[in-house]
Amino acid sequence: MQKFIVITPQLVHSVGKPGAYCTLDEVPALLGKQRGPVLFAIVPQTVGRVLATERTIDTAMPGQFPGPNSFSIEPLESTVYQVYVAPDELLNRLRAMARDVRVVPYPAAVRATVATHRRPQESRLLERTRVFLAGAVAPESVRAPQDRVVVDRLGDDYLITALRGREILVVRFAQGGDPVTELQRSLAANRMSDPVILTKDQALALELKSQGFNAEVAELPGELIGESGLEKVLSLRFLNEMEVAQQRAVEGRRRAASFLGVSLLLAAVAGGAHFYLQNLQARAFAENEALVAPRAARLSRLISLYQERYATLAKRESLQIREELYDLSISLPPQVALLSVQKDSLGLSAVVERRPGAAPFSRDDLRSALAASPFFADAKIREEYEGHVVRYLLSKPPAPRVGALP
Repeated sequence: MQKFIVITPQLVHSVGKPGAYCTLDEVPALLGKQRGPVLFAIVPQTVGRVLATERTIDTAMPGQFPGPNSFSIEPLESTVYQVYVAPDELLNRLRAMARDVRVVPYPAAVRATVATHRRPQESRLLERTRVFLAGAVAPESVRAPQDRVVVDRLGDDYLITALRGREILVVRFAQGGDPVTELQRSLAANRMSDPVILTKDQALALELKSQGFNAEVAELPGELIGESGLEKVLSLRFLNEMEVAQQRAVEGRRRAASFLGVSLLLAAVAGGAHFYLQNLQARAFAENEALVAPRAARLSRLISLYQERYATLAKRESLQIREELYDLSISLPPQVALLSVQKDSLGLSAVVERRPGAAPFSRDDLRSALAASPFFADAKIREEYEGHVVRYLLSKPPAPRVGALP
C-alpha cells in the first residue's frame, strides 16, 4: 500500500521515502500502474467539535460547516463529536488517481501515534517516587486531560497539531516565519499553558527548550510523526456517497439481524416458559389424580362398611321392617339418626336428625351416602335448624304408574 501525506496541493510527502516531496499533480506519476490500495492522509480544511446526538449529527454538520464539504466524525462524549472537514473537490481529485483510494485525516494519525509515545526518562521507579513525594495523586476522573503539541518540520515550514486528551484542537500549516512565534500563537488561541511539545527535529527541540518550552524529541519511525499511525485510523476515512450508502445498508442489516436475534431469543424463551408451565400443569394434574384416587377408594370402602354394619343392626332389631325403611337404615352414616319415614300420595319422605356431638357432617356427605340407595338416591334434601339441632328432610315424588296417562 502506497501512502501519501497531503499537507497542501503544492506539498505532498511520500511515506517511506525520506525527503520525497512533490505536488499533487505529480502523484499519478509516482503511482504509475499501481493497482493496490493507495492511502492519502490529508490535513483537513477545518477541525472542530459539534454538539449533537447520533440522530442530529448529519444535519448539524452542514449548518456549522457550510459549503461543498465531506466530513469524518468520531464521538468524544455522548453528545460531542470531533469533525474533520475536507472539500469535495480535493477528495474527488484524490479518488480519481487510483481504483482503491482511502482518505484519512492526518491529525487523527498524529493522535494515534502520540498515544503510544512514552517519555524516555519515564520509569516506574521515578513515577512511584513522584507519587510518594507528592503524597497523593488525583484520580483519573479529576485529572485534566494532558495538552500536547506536535510540530512537524517540512523544510522552512511547520505543521502544528494541538491536542487536549482525545480532542484535536487545531491543525495549522505555518509557511516560513519563526517557529516560536507560530507556536505561541497556537498556544494562545487554544489557552494552553504548559503543554508537552513533541518534534522529531533536535535543533528545533533545543531552541524551544531555550525559550522555556517543555519540548521533547519523539523517537518515532518515519520523517513525520503521524506516519506510523496512518493505518490505525482507517475507520475515520472520508466516505463518498456510495460508501456512505453501503455503510448505512450494512448498519441496517446489522440492526435487523440483531432485532431478529432478539426476537428469536424472546420466542425461544417464551416457548421454553410455555412448555415448562405445561409440564408443571400436567404434573399438578397427575398429583391431583394420585391424591383423589385413594380418597374415592376409601369413600367406597366406607360406604360398603356402613351398609354391612347397619344392615346387620336392622335385621337384628326388626325382621318385619318395611323395604324403604330398611334401605334408608342401612344407607345412613352414623352421624345422623332416622326419625321417621312416610309414604303417601305425595310421595316418599323421611326425617333425619344429626346426632349430638357427631363428627362434622354436611348435606353433600348425606347425598353421597344415599347415592347407592334405590329409593332415596335422587331424593331432595332440605335442611332445618332448631337451635343446635339440624334436621334433614328427604322428599321424593311418587313414581309414575305404568300405563297411566300423562
